[in-house]
Amino acid sequence: MSDRPIGIFDSGIGGMSVLKELRRLLPGEDFIYLGDTARLPYGTKSLQTIAKYSEQVCHKLLEYDVKAIVIACHSASSSFLNFPFELSVPIFNVVTPSCEQAALYGSPMGVIGTRATTEGGVYQKELTRLGIDMKIYSQACPLLVPLVEEAWEDDPLTNLIVYRYLAPLEKLGLKSLVLGCTHFPMLSSSIDRVFQKQVPLIEPGLALAKTLKLKQGDNFQLSKRIDSGQLRILTTDISPLFQDLSHRIMSGIEIPEPELINLN
Repeated sequence: MSDRPIGIFDSGIGGMSVLKELRRLLPGEDFIYLGDTARLPYGTKSLQTIAKYSEQVCHKLLEYDVKAIVIACHSASSSFLNFPFELSVPIFNVVTPSCEQAALYGSPMGVIGTRATTEGGVYQKELTRLGIDMKIYSQACPLLVPLVEEAWEDDPLTNLIVYRYLAPLEKLGLKSLVLGCTHFPMLSSSIDRVFQKQVPLIEPGLALAKTLKLKQGDNFQLSKRIDSGQLRILTTDISPLFQDLSHRIMSGIEIPEPELINLN
C-alpha cells in the first residue's frame, strides 16, 4: 500500500509547482502527474463543468493504482469542495492546507487566483468549515497565467500588471497572501516587491506537502523508502509550451518525457 504512487492532476502545467514541492519534501514517493492540457484552462469554466472534468481525471488516475490523489489545480480544488465526489482513495486539495497555514498568521488574509477560484468564495467557505474566523480579501488576476506561460516573469510589463492587480490589497494590512494559482509561485519576486516583502506568501504546494506528512492513517501511508522515487508525466495534449514550461517550473529536478493519454 505505502509504495503505490501518489496521483497529481492539474488542468495543465502549472500544477508542477505543487509536484516540485512534493518531490522535494517526499523524495521516496512515486508520483504520477496528469495534466489535462487538451481542456485547459479550467479557470474560465463553471464549477459544475470543472467538477465533471476533475472526476474524469481522477478515475483515469485510479487506473494507475494510485494510493491517493492530489488536486493541484486551484479551480479544480474549488469545484471539488463545492461539488465533492467519492473515490476509493483519499483526495487532497490545495485550498484546505493554504487556509490552515494562513490561520497561523492571523487575520486578514489575501487570496489571488483565477476568477473561478476567487468568485466562487471557496476560501471563505473552507475557513468557515474549518471553524476559522478570519477576514479574507480576494483578487482575480487572470492576466498573470499567460505572462508566466510566455516566460515573462522578469519582464517590466509583468511587474506593472502585478502591481496593478495587487496595489488595492497592499493597503489592507494583510497578514498573509495565498498564491491561489499554480503558476503564481513563478511570480513570487514581483509579488513580494508590491508588499516590500512584509507579507508572507503562502505557496499551496509547500503547504500541501506538509499536510500529507500529517494525514497518514489506516487508508494512507507514505513510503518508507529513502531512495528517489519514480516520476511519470501524463498529458491529454503535448505542445511545445508543455515541454518548455514544465522544465522551467521543475528547474533542478529531472523529469521524463510526457506520455500522451486519452481520458475516454
